[in-house]
Amino acid sequence: MFVSSAGFEVRSAVEADVARLAELDARAFAGADMGYYGETHARCWFEVNPEGLLIAARGGVDVACCYSQYVDFCPGDAARLTTDAEFTDSAFTRTTHRPRGNSIHVVTVSSTAPGGRRALFEALRYQLVAQRREFLILFSRLAGLRDYWLSSADAVALGMERVSRWYVAQCASLFGDGAIWPSVGREALALPSPPAPDPVLNKYLRDRGAEVAAVMVDWIEDPASCNCGALVVTSRAAACLSPRP
Repeated sequence: MFVSSAGFEVRSAVEADVARLAELDARAFAGADMGYYGETHARCWFEVNPEGLLIAARGGVDVACCYSQYVDFCPGDAARLTTDAEFTDSAFTRTTHRPRGNSIHVVTVSSTAPGGRRALFEALRYQLVAQRREFLILFSRLAGLRDYWLSSADAVALGMERVSRWYVAQCASLFGDGAIWPSVGREALALPSPPAPDPVLNKYLRDRGAEVAAVMVDWIEDPASCNCGALVVTSRAAACLSPRP
């Protein structure tokens, strides 16, 4: 049992939690206009990597869950990523999980209450250090990108690859230059700034040591993100830093 700084209790899931895991995922992604994982995936995860299944509760009520696989990752891999389905075996992880992998890859995280996701990531950073793995990685949705894209004819003319990188860089700039790797690029485009931080990416960037390592076009089927994603990486050393405000 891990108790987060906000008082959430984070525990390992057990097979009796299969229905609860599916329910939390469905509730968390309701209205997001994209798919979610059900009991078939949850049962597979118990077979592949039960250690990667965590549930966060507050006041005795389960409010968030996540599943992670272990992978071998190095910074140079960011340029060779293809799609989420390939990287995760369509989220089943049967062919992609590496028990001795140097990194924890968060395949999915679902929260139905404020603070639940952050509690899970506190526990994951603790695992990262305790297990002496090198990186904690995840692929963030860019849930505000479609609205921004459609609001500007200039953005459409420039193309999704350039605009998605620029959008991510603008959102990450709220956390300083260290929040985005130079390899992502900071091309100056004559576009208005996003009217608000991205509602998903900027939550992850508040976490201790989190940095954007890459932006992927056609990464996942997610209309709100224009099918784009951002690779967010936390190194083991950075996991020990003070959290961002």
